Amino acid sequence: VEPIYAEINSDNLDLENCTYCEFRNYIHAMAFLELGEYDKVIALLQEIIEISDRLTLKKALIAAHIKKEEYEIVDEVISDFESKMELENWLDLCLYSGTRLLIEKKDSLAKPYLNRILEKSIPEDHKFLLAQAHYYSEDYKESEILLEELVLKNPKNIEYNVLLAISYQ
Repeated sequence: VEPIYAEINSDNLDLENCTYCEFRNYIHAMAFLELGEYDKVIALLQEIIEISDRLTLKKALIAAHIKKEEYEIVDEVISDFESKMELENWLDLCLYSGTRLLIEKKDSLAKPYLNRILEKSIPEDHKFLLAQAHYYSEDYKESEILLEELVLKNPKNIEYNVLLAISYQ
């Protein structure tokens, strides 16, 4: 992975304003993540996260900490980002952290992240995040109610319909 990325010098990349740069670093981080080189993900993204508000990069950093079982650091990162991010992005980060922990079979650690979403006063346009939090918390009745409303407003949305069908099941 590293020789490929070394072909293009990264010293002069504008990390704050360059979508290409975001994807380049995200793919680099995800390659390290897949190779199990979690420390390299953290080293790559730690400084970038401070100057970039790119959600994908934050998710990759959190995934690395989860893989390293550094759950206290994940909680610190999420708490730190709460005041620095827009509500929708922060809720998305909580949902991402919760679902990653569920994948790792750390259900008790996932619950607090899902509960953070459930405890927030969520605007109407973020209702899908709330429905997902209920779904992943196994509160299928509540997710059904929210998803039924969303499907009525947008019947062709595959995500809404799939999650609703699974909730019914």
